[in-house]
This record gives sequence, C-alpha cells and structure tokens, in this order.
Amino acid sequence: MKIRSLKIHNFRSILDSPEIIFNDFSLLVGANNVGKSNLIDVLRILYDDEKFDSKRDFPKVSLKPTDNESWVDVKYILSEEEYKNLPDYAKKFTNKLRIRKYFKSDNSEQFKSGQSNIFAYEEEGVISKNLFHGAKNVSEAKLGRIIFIPSVNKTEDVLKTSGPSPLRQIATFVFEKVAKKSPAFNNLETAFSSFESDFSTESSSDGFSIKDLIVDVNKHLEEWQISFGINIKKIKIDDIIKNLFEHNWKDDNLDGEVIDINQYGQGFQRHIIYTLIKLSAKYVDKRTSSKKEFIPEFTLILFEEPEAFLHPAQQEILHAGLKEITSDGEEQTQVLISTHSPIFVSRNIDDLTSVIRLQKEKGNTRISQITEINEDILFGENAKLLDFLKTKLTETSTPADVKSEIKNIVNGTDDSLKLEEESMRYFLWLNSERCSLFFADFVIICEGASEKIFVEYLFKSKWEDLRKKRIYLLDAGGKYNIHRYMNLFELLCISHSILLDSDGDRKHQKYINEFIDSNKRPQTRSIHKFNPDFENFLTITPAKRPDKKPLNVFLHFRNGKITDAKINELKEIIQRIST
Repeated sequence: MKIRSLKIHNFRSILDSPEIIFNDFSLLVGANNVGKSNLIDVLRILYDDEKFDSKRDFPKVSLKPTDNESWVDVKYILSEEEYKNLPDYAKKFTNKLRIRKYFKSDNSEQFKSGQSNIFAYEEEGVISKNLFHGAKNVSEAKLGRIIFIPSVNKTEDVLKTSGPSPLRQIATFVFEKVAKKSPAFNNLETAFSSFESDFSTESSSDGFSIKDLIVDVNKHLEEWQISFGINIKKIKIDDIIKNLFEHNWKDDNLDGEVIDINQYGQGFQRHIIYTLIKLSAKYVDKRTSSKKEFIPEFTLILFEEPEAFLHPAQQEILHAGLKEITSDGEEQTQVLISTHSPIFVSRNIDDLTSVIRLQKEKGNTRISQITEINEDILFGENAKLLDFLKTKLTETSTPADVKSEIKNIVNGTDDSLKLEEESMRYFLWLNSERCSLFFADFVIICEGASEKIFVEYLFKSKWEDLRKKRIYLLDAGGKYNIHRYMNLFELLCISHSILLDSDGDRKHQKYINEFIDSNKRPQTRSIHKFNPDFENFLTITPAKRPDKKPLNVFLHFRNGKITDAKINELKEIIQRIST
C-alpha cells in the first residue's frame, strides 16, 4: 500500500487544496512560512502522531473558511492481496482505497471525540456512515504508520534508554529476539535465581542482612496480622535496556577514543538521529494474521529539512540514502520531505512530478504541482518554437536569407537538438544553482549570464532594497530556452519577468522575439528587451566573442566605463519589471 494523493480542507493556511499527487519520493518546496509544515502536520494528525487543536489548526476568520469542517481525503494504491482483504463496501475503486478523516465537524455522525473519525468512500462522492473497520484509532484502522523526523531534534531524544526512543526500541527488539534461544541469557536468569535465594540469607561484616530487616519490620506489624517481605525480581530485557545498557562513540580519527556525542557537530548528530529513526522501521516484527485481514505493510517517512547542518556532499549522500529506501521492492515505503535545499530539488528534476511547490497569497497557501498529464503538455508546449519556425519556412514573406538561417536551426544543428529533446531539457539544465528559483518570491529570466551576473552583483553591492525582495535571476542559457521556463513557471505558479536582447530584430531574431512575446503566461509580468543588446544599453564596447560578454561587462564596470546614470536606469528597469 502507498499513498497516491490527498486533498486538504480547512487546515491552518490551506482552505481547499488541489489533489496533491504523491510519488515514492516527494519534495515540498517554497520560501519560509508558506505552509510546508502544515502539509506534514496534516499527515501526522491523520496517523495520530499529533492531535488536532481547533484553535491552532482551523483557519483563522480572516481567511474566510466556507464551513466549519476540517478534513483530509487520502487515496491509497493497494496490491491485489490488500485489495482482496478490504471490506466489501470499500471495494468500489479497483486496487485503491479512498478514505476521509474528519478533524472537525458539527455533524456528530462524522466527528466524535475518542474515535478515529475515518470513513471509507463507498463510491465516488459517497462516504460510508460506518467507521473504516470500526476503527477507534489509526493502528486499528490498518493504514500503515509514519516516522516523523522534525527539523529540530536532540540526540538525547533518540538515544535515551530510560524512556521511549528509537534506540531503546531497536535494542529491545534485538535483545528479545536473541534472548529466546540464548544460553547466556538462560545462565543469567539461573544466576539471578541463585542470587535471590543466597543473598537474602547473607549478612554484612557488621551483622546486617535482608533476612534480619524483614524480621525487624514484621515485629512492628504483628498486631495488624500483616507481614512484610522482600523479593528480588527476575532479570528482564527491559531492566537491562533501561539500567544496564550503555552506548558509546569511538572516534577512529582519535585512535578509537570514546567521545561524548555532544562534542560532535550538528551535522553528525542529525545523521545519527536520521539513521536510528530510519532503522526503527526495520527492527519491528512483521504483522501477521491467520485470518484474511487488511494489514498493509506501509511506512511513510516525513522528514523536515533533512539538509540542516549538512554540507553539499553530505546532502548528496543523504538524498541518495532516502531515495534508496523507496526503491527497495520489498518495503512499502514512501518519503515526503520539506526542504530549502536546491541540491535536493536538482536531484529530482528527472521526475518533475515529485516536486510540490507552496506559496502564500494573502495568508492562503497555494499548492502547485506538475502532474504526469500536464508534464506531457509542458513538453509539447516547449516544442512549439520549432513548429513556429517551421511555419516561417512556408511563408512567402520570409526573406530567403532568413529561411536559410531557420533551416540551419531546424535541420540538425545543436539548436535543433535543443529544441527536440524536451524530455531531457530540465534534467540537464536545472542544476543546484538554478533550482534556487523554486524558493524565490519572484524570478527574472535572463537571456544569458551577462545580465544575471551583473545584476546579482548590483543586488549585493548597491541595491539592498531590491535584494530584500528575494528576487532570483535565472540564466536561461540562451534566447531559445526562455519560453521553456515561462511554460514551467506557469504550471508552478512562479511570477516572473524577462530580460533579453532584441538583437535589432535582425533576420531570424525577429521571429524568435515575436514568439517569446506571444508566449506570455498569466504569471509573466513584463518582457524587457535591450535594443539591440545589453552591452549597447550600457554604452560599452561589445565583446568580440559571446562567451566573453560577462567578463567584458565587469571589466568596463571596474574601470569606471559604466556611468552612474546607466546603473540607475538599469535599476529602474529591474524595479519596474519586478513590481
């Protein structure tokens, strides 16, 4: 069993979410305070890892919720065996289970304290009036379990043996398994029995004994006809774990010296937390039943900001480890992370549907995602520039020399390759640097590196007011790619503007510019063209080679060849297109 999708109604900043599709590995991305934790907490409440608090969790009046209900709808994908063991009324969707859990409702049939409030769909739009499996809680409802790893945690919480913790759970599981057939543990139990009988009769050198203590106490209890005794309990696994079990950390870099865990950095401590919580899913008994019951083996790992305290190389390793968990064919495991790491996003660009982007508009969380259906549409939209240029070859108004240029683009040049292999485009280009766009409030798509690098420098050195707007400048890698990012940003609801050279509308450039203008999306605020190019706008001598343009701009700036008036004019352009 795995989660296919969920919908949320009236939970904190989420009024009515679209259907959110879950992959085996999914990422929640977006700026701070947009609602990523809200989505994770919905799942925690579903699985009784957190309690719903109406004051905290129901949307504020200012968001204008349309009713007094709060719930989550979840669709699960089942194996044939799991589907076969569902109750008949829930078998209306082939190899699927759809449930709703009410967190809050004025309808007493939907919500009562002390029960799960989970109901299965009997058919599309019809929810059963009976609790799913008559469940009082999620464990009885047999919907699997979750492992939650918060963004802030202490190693003491996962390493303690005096109370519940992942380490205590793992150690207890292993000790109990081994003890069943352990001669050493049998000898320990026998020794304790002998210890109890012998020790109670032994005395200290100055005459004190357990036996005499019992006699002394009972002298004072005779009139009550009650007697006092002392027994030494048999040794149990739990006693060993709680009182005798110790862990240590030997540092091979210090010749095996034992080091206190708190002397290590937060990155290593967080890795220990992740490791033990992950292993706690492995060290459990598989649930079995002699009856044909719906008992799915499913684990959902919720991980907040896994990149915290890790340098880039360690982020890569952790990401690979999390992906590996979901690729194990025997374990029904899904991972959902919330992240601010461009590295994590870039490593999932080969599956754009795994990225779930959140943003806030007037306090309301908006959730955007590329589904499998609109991913195909996206690739088709990206290829339309090629189709547009092909139409120009058939038009008599297109000059012959321009047709020749277009033929070179369409028929087998590197540009043709770029236009055709759309399914690989974002995978190749959205590296960890460019993936910062997923966390920005606004994106300016730059035709090339010159505009991006120079404007970014001015953000840092001169334009602090613009820097605070959290604008990301994207190097599109050429004019032919601009429309691809416009199309992507439409699906992810990323507001953006464009900076490019008009190139004087020379020859085929006229048609490329025309296509970009016609490709404006609802999220496209403005398109600004430097005529004929950025260097001409700055009134500097053009570079002799295109790859030298960024360096050429900076050399002129460093040598005072770009006037303050031009810098101010450029700032006005950036302000206008980002407002």
